[in-house]
Amino acid sequence: MSDAGEVAKRWLTRLALRQFLEIVDDIALADHWNYRRAFWMTYYEKGAIQEAWVAFGPLGAERARKRFGPHAGFGKLVSSHKIVGAGHAVLFL
Repeated sequence: MSDAGEVAKRWLTRLALRQFLEIVDDIALADHWNYRRAFWMTYYEKGAIQEAWVAFGPLGAERARKRFGPHAGFGKLVSSHKIVGAGHAVLFL
């Protein structure tokens, strides 16, 4: 059981990466992210990413709730000065 916390953290990190990549696949222009999945998953598989969390603008948050359910864990980007675009997404590492 001593490794259970690390296993859970790795699982949650992979889930966050999956959320980010699937939602960005939906909302980004194809030519902006041609190699994103291979790039980030290679880093993850090599152990270079220990923790990850995502935050989405309004469009990404809506798509994430539809795809992953109403209780999916992710952050929501908000701004009182309209700096955050509807399609903005952030991957925190």
